[in-house]
Amino acid sequence: MNSTVLTGKTIAAAIRSVRPQRIAVAYLGADWSSFLGEDLTGLDSIVISPRLGTNPLAVSRLVKALSTLQGSGWERVFFHDDLHAKLYLGKDAAVFGSANLSSNGLQGNELVELCTRTCATEDMQALADFYDSVLSQAKAQYPTEAKRKKRLADLADETQRLKAAIGDGVASGPSPDNCEAQQFHDFELRAPDQFYVNWYQPQPEPVFTASGQTFESKINDWISMASDDKPVKGKWVLCWRMSNSNQPDGRVKPHWMLIDEVIPDGIFCEDGIYTQLVIQRNDLNRRSSWLDDAPFALTDPVIKVLRSALADESLHEFLVQPDEVFNLKKSTKGVPELIACMKAKLDL
Repeated sequence: MNSTVLTGKTIAAAIRSVRPQRIAVAYLGADWSSFLGEDLTGLDSIVISPRLGTNPLAVSRLVKALSTLQGSGWERVFFHDDLHAKLYLGKDAAVFGSANLSSNGLQGNELVELCTRTCATEDMQALADFYDSVLSQAKAQYPTEAKRKKRLADLADETQRLKAAIGDGVASGPSPDNCEAQQFHDFELRAPDQFYVNWYQPQPEPVFTASGQTFESKINDWISMASDDKPVKGKWVLCWRMSNSNQPDGRVKPHWMLIDEVIPDGIFCEDGIYTQLVIQRNDLNRRSSWLDDAPFALTDPVIKVLRSALADESLHEFLVQPDEVFNLKKSTKGVPELIACMKAKLDL
């Protein structure tokens, strides 16, 4: 039999059996490794649509899994904006149809999918020609690793904004695909402003102005920023408490805060500088594991190296700015060095 119709869980089993060397899918999900396995030496290339629905962290993990001493992994991962087809092309057989490389598509208990497995010579040639055409188009759309990395960073921002909009009731629909909290040793910074790093100091109970009063009972966490800063809703803030000597306070652990709302003139400040109120709300319908979406897990070893890096005076120009008004845009310039410093300390 040269072809077989596949439904439900038989699709995933068929994909494993063909051992795909070339893959083209619209969406990549968090648990792609459940279907491809950990050994990716036989995967020559994969083309993915870098649009909402593809999990940005899953792409990063795939790139890392494909990396070798000879390459970063990006030489086998390509983006095609208009890709909707799903093709798993092996040496002697192929699976094609409606199923994306995600749990929704392949677990057999979410979406209703239909695929075909074929080993017919004429089909294999036609599918190979199709894949070559898609790959060629993808290389033309995003010809360099830098362009693909930039698109992935943009996709991560779009995904986080969508999650914030869904949680706020502005958008509807199923939540975007999620991954478990990323461990720091797997984390790769996609852009300097992927998240913010802000210090705070203990202060009396804040006084919210008229514009912020509406939100006072809905604040789960907050931080004040300068009035001319431009924080983006949906981004994460790595908040750390600073002592009067500009050092991390060892008594209080750093934590992640998600920006749900930005309120100009939302907080009273005697010096009239840090009047912008940035809040994480407590009235949104978040899933229990929503913190897993933060850039990386703040485990005890990671907190230790974070504090050590923040104590390094070479970073104070960006992340403390002791002699001037703290500027969010300037602080982002120090984030790549912060991550590099943390990774170096973690490897010691």
